[in-house]
Amino acid sequence: MPLDCSAILADACRREQEGGWFEAAALCRQLLADEPHNAAAHHLLGVIALRLGNADSAIDCLRRSLAGDAVPAAYHDDLGCAYFAAHRLEEAAASHRRALELDPECAAAHNNLGKTLRAQGLPAEACSCFRRALALVPDCADAHYNLGNALAALGDKAGAAERFRAALALRPDFADAHVNLGLMLFDAGDYAEAANCYCRALALDPGHAIAHNNLGNVQARRGDLIAATESLERAIRLGPGYIAPRINLGNVILERGAPETALACYESALRLAPDHVEAHQNLGLVRLLLGDFAGGWPEWRWPRPVPPRFVQPEWRGEPLGGAAILLHAEQGFGDILHFVRYVPLVAARGGRVILEVPPELLCLLGGIEGAERVIACGEPLPDFAWHCSLLSLPLAFGTELSTIPARVPYIETPAPSGRILPPAPDRLRVGLVWAGRPQHNRDRYRSLPLAALAPLGRVDGVSFHSLQKGEAAQQIAQHGPALRLDDLGDRLHDFTDTAAAIAGLDLVISVDTAVAHLAGALGKPVWLMLSWIPDWRWLMDREDSPWYPTARLFRQPAYGDWDGVVEQVGQALANLALR
Repeated sequence: MPLDCSAILADACRREQEGGWFEAAALCRQLLADEPHNAAAHHLLGVIALRLGNADSAIDCLRRSLAGDAVPAAYHDDLGCAYFAAHRLEEAAASHRRALELDPECAAAHNNLGKTLRAQGLPAEACSCFRRALALVPDCADAHYNLGNALAALGDKAGAAERFRAALALRPDFADAHVNLGLMLFDAGDYAEAANCYCRALALDPGHAIAHNNLGNVQARRGDLIAATESLERAIRLGPGYIAPRINLGNVILERGAPETALACYESALRLAPDHVEAHQNLGLVRLLLGDFAGGWPEWRWPRPVPPRFVQPEWRGEPLGGAAILLHAEQGFGDILHFVRYVPLVAARGGRVILEVPPELLCLLGGIEGAERVIACGEPLPDFAWHCSLLSLPLAFGTELSTIPARVPYIETPAPSGRILPPAPDRLRVGLVWAGRPQHNRDRYRSLPLAALAPLGRVDGVSFHSLQKGEAAQQIAQHGPALRLDDLGDRLHDFTDTAAAIAGLDLVISVDTAVAHLAGALGKPVWLMLSWIPDWRWLMDREDSPWYPTARLFRQPAYGDWDGVVEQVGQALANLALR
């Protein structure tokens, strides 16, 4: 008795739609045993294989479905999805485009082509595809969500959030949209609402590892390190191959005061992804923090793409024999001021040093020892044979704790542009800096409010002078009187003026900012107020700095305890003022 192929196919389609994938697949195979070239059966079998996660089998079945005449556009589109699942992106894009040639109004193909283009690193082109899909089907939650992802990749976080909200309005149970909306809110600093998004996602999908990871990041940012640890550990249990929570857990464990355990977290991430740059860098930073310079420098400076303007080789300590070498800045002002101490050492290796620095530092560093020429970032580069980032110089020299180039001053005190400090006879002149740039990724740990320094105002025989710049200087109007604080801000036009002001002071008291590095580089006594776990260069469990002989370190006695730091500083300042 011949098979009723139409009935079998209809039954298979019904079972597939009801979730009976294995029964549907069995019916397709039964049909294909009688009709080996049945395109619809091959197509359905391919769709089922794709849903079961077998991309290679799906590709085989879906390619067979294209053998007949008048192939529907959806068959090409589904083949593109199978190629996408197999990470064969060029073939995926070609299949989606073929679907659109057959049916230019196929919204699914526009949406799927957009996903492929975004995966190929083409978010702008992807946006165009998602917008075309939405023009055809405005209530497609997937297209709104995908457009949000593409906009986020382009840096339009507000536009992305709008699209994630649109997706959730259409599909409130869309867990991934809750998660990605949370990411946008996190980046915007709305941590409470970001946490709410992740909790909504977890209510829908308790096994969502990314939501647990992101919730852990929010909890850490809000200072709840125990809850953050629990969330990140759940993410790791749910996603054993998921790298991000291992790195994030290391960061949290570090802030809890267990750097050795943090090392183990980064090492576990590297076992999964041996070339993961962030894991290597964090591993290096913790090793440096613990004083393991030999193990730390190579990890911290793990190979990264060379800036495309540099075709010259990166210098790693070779004799230079009179060759020109460009030393260039890579991070903030503090790092530059810290590492320009190496410029004379490079010159001593036979290099004709060209030092490139931000314009804000050009005047201050223009006459630094060892540099043949100092130029501002953005100026045309002269010819040079080698290049090296300032941050890579400790690696190039194999610096160890015992070989740190600690001679100070290594920056000359410049002449001020005008009178900066008022007279203060018979008083200890102390400069204050209480906050760094808010954009710094560790600013929440390193900065404190000016109000926290009010107890220092009770120390007799001291005049306080603010070296603070930026938003935090606005706190002076309200909290400066408690310290009788002289605001130098409008007299400090650049780092040269700041250096001149420091030269006229007896002491600088600062959080971990560029001003602290400047004071140390000038050989001026500087007291650093440090967080519970400081930046790597201040090491652990010591009051001095091998980098700056004139520095004294005051550390938080417990996580977030600035009051304890201010109390220590106040006692030391009172003793100093009595001398």
